[in-house]
Amino acid sequence: MNYFSKSFISSFLLLFLSVPFLNTAVAASDYRIISDYRVHVRISPYRYARLTKKLRIGTIIKEIKRSAAPAKIRSVLDYWYKIKTSDGKKGWIFGKKFSNFDTSQRAQAYLELVQKQLQANLTVSKQMELTDFLFTAQNQIKYPADIAAELALLHLSSLQTAIHKLDVNKSYLAPYRRWVERQQQRYLIYFDEVQDTWLINSQTYWDLHDKYYQLPISDEIAWAAIENGFGGECEGFFECEFQRVYDTSGKYLKFHPTGKYANQALDNITKFIGSSKTPVRLPQEDFEYLQMQISMLQQVIKKTNYQQKQKLLNQISQIAALIKPE
Repeated sequence: MNYFSKSFISSFLLLFLSVPFLNTAVAASDYRIISDYRVHVRISPYRYARLTKKLRIGTIIKEIKRSAAPAKIRSVLDYWYKIKTSDGKKGWIFGKKFSNFDTSQRAQAYLELVQKQLQANLTVSKQMELTDFLFTAQNQIKYPADIAAELALLHLSSLQTAIHKLDVNKSYLAPYRRWVERQQQRYLIYFDEVQDTWLINSQTYWDLHDKYYQLPISDEIAWAAIENGFGGECEGFFECEFQRVYDTSGKYLKFHPTGKYANQALDNITKFIGSSKTPVRLPQEDFEYLQMQISMLQQVIKKTNYQQKQKLLNQISQIAALIKPE
């Protein structure tokens, strides 16, 4: 064997040994779910290999191969994995970017993935990405109903966190503008000029509440609707402020008079009644409408187990007596 042949073989062996040997024992039908944000997919199993695409959290993939030996990137020691996406694209992912995924347990896998993210202090971009995944998940999952409801509520919770983290002055700039526009097109959020902030449309919560009213989680959904609040301001008008109390705490008690948050809802009403200004005269139509609402609120309160129930009812009756038509 001449010098050039020996040199070629030595170079080949050196290159071969420097790359993790690929283990093809992993079944090509093994599904996985991306559990991180904007995961890099590379053309080959090297840190500086060309980037082909980025996968978003919740993306379902197939694992095809795994390197036999792990590689170290910074302080992380893990394997490289060759994967295939739903559109047929293949590439390599460095480890710990996905979790096992059982197609027959999709709902539970989605829920577990999201629950791991709840304690994390995510950036605005990551929170938006998680919100997008939850929007897709809650549209995909219909059964079991309890998990479907929880995913839908978590979607609204993540959306609320995202818009609270988003600087209003940056919401019209890329890369946020397109995301915000999608939420508006879905009638999920609106911009309140008085408070200078983005808010979730409260009806979205109540629609979800009605859909899952027979489930225990409906209590949590209703209270989330209460805490969502309103845009604008009442500027001290009693009838406007009463309407807000009626549409929040009163509405919660209508559906959940002995619910988990019933006492908090009643405390809200008590606080409003105790601090409200003496009502003025109202036009006949407004007077009749307000009196009807007051009567309905009293009927709701009577169904609760509130210790100060009778005292609150008496206070409301006293205020009702002060309201006169013009």
